[in-house]
Amino acid sequence: MYTETLSYFAQLQAGHQLSALSSKARTGLLAAKGIFGYEPKVDYLFGLPRSISSGGIHLDIEITRVVRSLDNDNQKTIDFAIQTGPIGSALEHQVPEQMFNTNPANPTQAISTVKALQLANAQGQQIYKIDNTNIDEVLPKLNLSDTIKQDIQSSVNAGKYVITHTDNVSVPGWSGAGYAIIDPTTGSDAYMISGGENGGFYVGVYWGVAVGGALLLSNYMLVKNKVTGKLVVQLVGPIIGFLLTVRVIYEMYGLYPSIYGQEVQKCFAMGFLYTLSVMGLFANGIADKVFEAIELIVGFSTPTNTVEQCIP
Repeated sequence: MYTETLSYFAQLQAGHQLSALSSKARTGLLAAKGIFGYEPKVDYLFGLPRSISSGGIHLDIEITRVVRSLDNDNQKTIDFAIQTGPIGSALEHQVPEQMFNTNPANPTQAISTVKALQLANAQGQQIYKIDNTNIDEVLPKLNLSDTIKQDIQSSVNAGKYVITHTDNVSVPGWSGAGYAIIDPTTGSDAYMISGGENGGFYVGVYWGVAVGGALLLSNYMLVKNKVTGKLVVQLVGPIIGFLLTVRVIYEMYGLYPSIYGQEVQKCFAMGFLYTLSVMGLFANGIADKVFEAIELIVGFSTPTNTVEQCIP
């Protein structure tokens, strides 16, 4: 990993210096920090780690540099900083690919903000430059997570602009979106990627099946049997199971924001509701009442995510 990190900085410096020559500017690296290492793939069962298997390389470098136009023109300095900003992001996928692409027939694919935008463009997605002149029009068109949309809104409110695409993109082992946040007054930038909410959706599906099954069983027994002492005994099991399930959901749902983030939490709620609707419980209004009860007990808030956002 040490050699590859040196390769990253060598290519970064070369790219910056070549751009500086053609732009009649100067640039220098002041400081840098980051991570270049291995992240295993963790499989979860009901939100808890179940197994670990081979994963992938994670590269994330933050740099601080100085730039200056040779004629001391402030706007040219800003333009040069913005022009060369994507170099570091591109290297975050290029260096791992250079390192691990040993089979031309099955090349390794890494991800970065630049790579995500390239993939989106190749798919025919619209690439937007979002600022305070068009954010109200563009933001509703983005099929991205609420976290990304909130980040975009906050950045634009701070006087910056954002470059992003409309829908999630995928490479093996990752699905999500890329977006660049740029300050037009200084040239500073942040190249971001985000993804991984699908795990929460599937856990929500599991618990939707559990709760839906208990409700359907109870409903079936009520319809097929008269309300007798024997029936009351028969219903004790499903009722206790339902109450225990709600308790487990309460504990899990409360933990999701601190462990996995709010987007995973919202996708958990979406998976839960989606499963109840697929099981036909919305048809007779049962799911609505269930969700109202769990919202009161657990603290669910109606998820704003779509299924497509949770399982890109």
